Amino acid sequence: MPRKLDSIDSHPVPPDIIREVFLHSAALRSQALILSLVCKEAYTWIIRGLYRSVTFSTRQDLLKFNKTILIHPELADFIQSLYIGSIKHEKMSKSGFGRFTWTSDCLATVQNILPKSYNMERLALVNLPPSNWGLIEECLPAHLKTLAVGPSYGLLGLNVAHNELQQFYYADTVLQSAELRRISNMPSLTDFRWRSPLRFDEIVYEQLKILLASPSLKTLHITLFGTQEDIIKFYGDEYNELISDGRLTITCDPYYEGSREWISDFREQWIATEV
Repeated sequence: MPRKLDSIDSHPVPPDIIREVFLHSAALRSQALILSLVCKEAYTWIIRGLYRSVTFSTRQDLLKFNKTILIHPELADFIQSLYIGSIKHEKMSKSGFGRFTWTSDCLATVQNILPKSYNMERLALVNLPPSNWGLIEECLPAHLKTLAVGPSYGLLGLNVAHNELQQFYYADTVLQSAELRRISNMPSLTDFRWRSPLRFDEIVYEQLKILLASPSLKTLHITLFGTQEDIIKFYGDEYNELISDGRLTITCDPYYEGSREWISDFREQWIATEV
């Protein structure tokens, strides 16, 4: 169960004044850190805002934060949105989160942070190798509402139908029918976005039908390799049948492997959808 954080409404200082402090401190992180040193109570108010949404785009930053959490585990309670991984495409990774390059200390750190983050609702893991997914899945917070994984290459191996997950974004992998059935059985799932390395064919058609069998799903957006003209030319009837459901959007990318802006675009979308 998530830990309830104290409300500023119960504080003797008027909430409007406290919120004004937050607004000013949010302008620059450096200002917020300075304000947090004014007094113990100011630190208590501001530290929540600083840790509400956290991004680690380099291995060094992630490992440094892990040392802080080991000393002050209560800080993990404030994390509601966590983004780990590259924020732009790197031909050769300098961040430590490139293709197939999550190091063992990064994985151990994520495994340490996730179980402590009782109030986390949003999690993005960029470039997580599928072979490491099982270790991470065991640590996912029970009340996670949004999960984004990718780009990953290979079979994910999703083992659990996470009951409270509402949005699931996945990129650059092949999902097996068994995994798709688990996804379609997630009782709270309303939005699923899948960037698939496949072309539209009979297999993809059947997989999309599995996802559309979900009673809770409201929107399904899939990006496929190829062109819209190819789909209509060879699979017009199947395509029209799926689109007629009203919940499905199919986007085609003829230059799938050459699209180097996907991570940057995803990062912008992630920030834009923060509450």
